[in-house]
Amino acid sequence: MAVFGEDRWSPASKLTVNLGARYAFEQIAGEHTLAPRLEASLRPFDSNDTVIRGGFGRFYDRLPLIASDFESRQSRCATTFGLEGTGAEPISSVEFENRIDAGGLRTPLSDLWHLELHRAIDDGMQVRVGYRARRGARELVVDPIADTEEMLLSNDGTSRSHELELTVQRRLREGGELNMSYVWARTYGNLNDFVTIFGDQRDPIVHRDVFSRQPFDAPHRVVIWGVMHLPKQITIAPTLEYRTGFPYTVVDEAQQAVGVRNEGTCFPNLFALDLLATKVVKLTDRVSARVGVQIYNLGSHFNPRDVYNNTGSARFGSFANSVTQRIGMRFALVF
Repeated sequence: MAVFGEDRWSPASKLTVNLGARYAFEQIAGEHTLAPRLEASLRPFDSNDTVIRGGFGRFYDRLPLIASDFESRQSRCATTFGLEGTGAEPISSVEFENRIDAGGLRTPLSDLWHLELHRAIDDGMQVRVGYRARRGARELVVDPIADTEEMLLSNDGTSRSHELELTVQRRLREGGELNMSYVWARTYGNLNDFVTIFGDQRDPIVHRDVFSRQPFDAPHRVVIWGVMHLPKQITIAPTLEYRTGFPYTVVDEAQQAVGVRNEGTCFPNLFALDLLATKVVKLTDRVSARVGVQIYNLGSHFNPRDVYNNTGSARFGSFANSVTQRIGMRFALVF
């Protein structure tokens, strides 16, 4: 059950305030939650070409159903074999019994706030500068405790992220537009996310939980995209992306993490250029078709998705499974 209310008012001619709150009852945790939200918009000048926006909000996540019956689910067994392989007697075998923290489960929450400045330089150019931050608490994490042979599920997970964005938009005389965006961001959190490890695709290896860089942490990202209208109803839409590579964890032959997880090792920086070209073709007096071709990773730049992160591998440190160049077709009816 959930109820949401919101009110908007203008205490001044150039100031607009939105205030809302959401009440909900989380049945699994047996917890009542109240999430306030506030956003304000200010136009400080008479020309109305500048807008300052800011806001804060608290959000509660729903507990997954698999968390409530975690203790009744299949337990995990960690078996260590010698150099002879799996055909020999194992050196050791530990079965981790699923346990929920003695304090029970609570509803995960996150606090988000942002501040943005929108500025129209002229009729054809706009600039936006924004800062966003997020802090998560009471997140579900699992941690294998070797001393007690338990796989412990708790609300001890936390996360934080900071993002600074600069976006410039330029309208072209022919009716198209050109956009450029740069984002600096950092994202940290507990790595043993419960849904990631025990979701639809289970992770076979569960390391000790640590607070470190998230697997999708990319400090720098630049995206340039646009739409250009050419004669004969031809449209060209290129997209260029460049970002720093995601971090990964190095493991040894026993699948144990070497050093701090997700620290010190990263994938190569990603560079991708995509291109979409379309043309409007008249079929009848009332119906036309927009046909075209879309090329992904134009230039076939090496953007690997996998890494040999095991120190015992002969290819340790090398990357593989790059995103190859792909060509697709577009067709849409226009009435």
